[in-house]
Amino acid sequence: MDLEPQLTNAANAAVAMVTTYGLRVVGAIVILVVGWVASRILYTAVVRLCEKSPRIDRTVVLFLGNGVRYAALVFTFVAVLTTFGIATTSFVAVLGATQCAALPQLPQDHDLRRQQRSTAQHHRVHHSGIVRQPWTFS
Repeated sequence: MDLEPQLTNAANAAVAMVTTYGLRVVGAIVILVVGWVASRILYTAVVRLCEKSPRIDRTVVLFLGNGVRYAALVFTFVAVLTTFGIATTSFVAVLGATQCAALPQLPQDHDLRRQQRSTAQHHRVHHSGIVRQPWTFS
């Protein structure tokens, strides 16, 4: 039995596979660590920047910080998948479509807030408790 040449071929194939995928795994781990650290740094920077303003509520500050953090993690995830040779174009397209689906709702919310403000300004309460309505011209 010529078992020795088969073992040599199998060992060579294993070494080639480990060096090829092993380096990709090491690269992916490095990308994950750098992306995770960068996401934490960006989160901290956004939170500190927003906390300087007294007009921004704490809930909004945390929302913005988490949004930046998870966006950085998504980019990191896409970079890791690309490292392994996985096509990420469809994944990025889905993320873009999700963003485009959320955009048409923004002007409607803005119009609603503007309408609520104009209604609140329309009915002003005098210090005596009497509701004063501004003059309306027809």
